[in-house]
Amino acid sequence: MFTSVFKRFRKPYVNYAQVKQLADIITVANWLRIKVVNGNGPCPHASDKRAISFNPAWPHKDGSIGKFDCWACQKRGDTNATGDVLELICHVRGYTGHDRSLKAALEMQERFTGYVPKAVERKLPPDGLDYLEYDHVDVQALGLTIEAATRLGIGYARKGTLAGRVLMPIRTREGKLLGYAGFCADKNPILKLPSNLNDPDL
Repeated sequence: MFTSVFKRFRKPYVNYAQVKQLADIITVANWLRIKVVNGNGPCPHASDKRAISFNPAWPHKDGSIGKFDCWACQKRGDTNATGDVLELICHVRGYTGHDRSLKAALEMQERFTGYVPKAVERKLPPDGLDYLEYDHVDVQALGLTIEAATRLGIGYARKGTLAGRVLMPIRTREGKLLGYAGFCADKNPILKLPSNLNDPDL
């Protein structure tokens, strides 16, 4: 059984279009300690002092303006070395992963407004999700009877972030429900754990 400390938080809501309007790309570049001269500036990941070119008037589909291109990093194969103000922050800070834009937006919002949105706690029913199917064929394929699956709280989910998987509850030693792990032999990964599951002893 997992005996982890699981922080159940939804990511804070950010209006990306509004955040991008807080400052133009040259102002953001200066904040990031990039000295822009005649539309060009250095990149912290390259030796060329004119590696980055800026176009402050470049329009984007979301209504924001301003674009950068780091030609030095693009030559090395970095396809993310171009874009709007948030992409510039990601590039300079080295942010990667699916939440890179969120990190950049939160940082920019804090810098230019002083406001940091708080994460919202996600509530789980203490007795578990009420839509799990304990008699599903995928549950029985694990060798569980309907009675055992019901008692253990292991069931198939047709909706939610783990839809199409057999959900297994993660509880503390005291029995408090912390979240679910989702299993499906036909999906990749086969076992999907909550992204914010944090337990050094796991």
